[in-house]
Amino acid sequence: MYAMIGIAMLIYVGYCVRHEGMHARYSGWKTKKESPFNYWFGTIGLTILGLLMIVGPFIYYGFL
Repeated sequence: MYAMIGIAMLIYVGYCVRHEGMHARYSGWKTKKESPFNYWFGTIGLTILGLLMIVGPFIYYGFL
């Protein structure tokens, strides 16, 4: 279950990178040029969280 959510996060990050923007709370879609901090913070944060959700159960429960 966590892996599916992690994959969905990585797909969303790919969409945001492709279209050079990110959805910002209360202000809608912002491009990378309009809000660079939110773009990079969201991209890096969601990428790390998505990867941890995919790999985390294997680390916690072992590889078996």
